[in-house]
Amino acid sequence: KEHPEYFPEIGGQRRVPASDRPVGFQPCMTNDAVVRICAGAAVEHFDAHPDALSFSIGINDHGGFCECPGCREINGPPRLNSRGLPDFSRLLFHFGNQVASALPEPYRDRYVGLLAYAQARDLPEGTEIHPNLLVGRVTAFVCYFNPADRADMAMTRRMAEKCTMFGVYDYWYGRGYAVPNFGIGLMEEYLDFLAGLQVKSWNSEVYQNWTMDGIKYYLLSEKLWDPTLRVADLLEDFCTAMFAEGAPEMLRFYDLCRERWETQRFATTKYHLCDSGKQALLFDTPTCERLIGLLEAARAKVSNRKGQALLDRFVETFAYTRQWAELLDH
Repeated sequence: KEHPEYFPEIGGQRRVPASDRPVGFQPCMTNDAVVRICAGAAVEHFDAHPDALSFSIGINDHGGFCECPGCREINGPPRLNSRGLPDFSRLLFHFGNQVASALPEPYRDRYVGLLAYAQARDLPEGTEIHPNLLVGRVTAFVCYFNPADRADMAMTRRMAEKCTMFGVYDYWYGRGYAVPNFGIGLMEEYLDFLAGLQVKSWNSEVYQNWTMDGIKYYLLSEKLWDPTLRVADLLEDFCTAMFAEGAPEMLRFYDLCRERWETQRFATTKYHLCDSGKQALLFDTPTCERLIGLLEAARAKVSNRKGQALLDRFVETFAYTRQWAELLDH
């Protein structure tokens, strides 16, 4: 109420949020007081947490960028970014650089962190990144079977090469799918790519479906811990330990799930097919029958009680997937 100028000007009016929930607005990113407040908050955090490496300064979700004359001048002419959204990348990186440069000298071994996300996910030509600015770029490697999405890796490389400290924030959902979202080959390729760029930070946004494809989070965790590990070796080790005599069938099961995801030809969406009936085009009735046959064959061999219990759940889950595929057939 005392400082509406800290908040965005949109359509000629200052938009002060009705609650303290940081959604649907960004601060005025060219206001000097806002920069000082953010730098001061970072200092307070580092004083209270001496081991902290970084302090986050956003961005907030759901847009709401400032359109005041100062912000418009920094951001430049209206344009669209690589996702077809209004681009505010120049403004966000200017803001992050200003906050990073406002850190006092004793904190020059720390970072302020921001997400390159949504309307601010690209690095405009000529943009420099302050050495004390940690950038986390939002990506979705599960879509990289599609050449149009795969091209996004070039921007990740460009941004990583500009940063002293760089990370990614990636989506890998399970919930919302009635089929395995099992791009473990894409995962390995992407993590090898990031390791080659000396990327230091990884965050996953995960809503899991443990029964369908929970093993992928184990593989991801192992690969993050040691990027030199090979996913095929990790999966074989898991299947041998969990399913013993049924391991060969389960390895074929997982490989078919991977192949169906990574060779698809559909146009992508933000979370790629999540909550979409098009999933059944990937795992049609013949594919489901083949997968259930592998699960039942493995279950008939396994003497391990935990392996049997897990396979029981897999068979039940794929019965649901098969019913969905049959509906599509009709």
